[in-house]
Amino acid sequence: RLAFGDFQILTGLLRFNTSALPDNATVTSARLRLHVTGKADDDNRSLVGEWYPGSNWPIDATDWIQSTGTTALVGTDITGLIKNETAELALSGAGGAVSVSGYTGLRLGISGGQPTGDNYVQIAAFEHPSKPEPQLVVTYTLP
Repeated sequence: RLAFGDFQILTGLLRFNTSALPDNATVTSARLRLHVTGKADDDNRSLVGEWYPGSNWPIDATDWIQSTGTTALVGTDITGLIKNETAELALSGAGGAVSVSGYTGLRLGISGGQPTGDNYVQIAAFEHPSKPEPQLVVTYTLP
């Protein structure tokens, strides 16, 4: 995010309790639902995401990094996200990343290097008083 002549790197860390999935489930796909509360896209950037071990909680300073990977979300153009609406984003690689016995984590970021303008996506979190919190929607099969 570029503000007042300086830029900041902000990272979103999400963790979902997926232990209610059956132990013998085969995860076939996953989607991330986010309620967008604000956005800026001066540099035509994308929201990206990577699977992040749920076991890394509690989080600390090492959990924030300069470049978020794309193992879960290759890139969703920020322009296509609509403020005050819920976006549903298809995730890749869910089969090997969604835990059936504990927590599943995601780390979100904005693509690209140093910005020339402001670029961000703000989402409602669990603590928001009226907007829906992020949801991980998992599809699976049973043997």
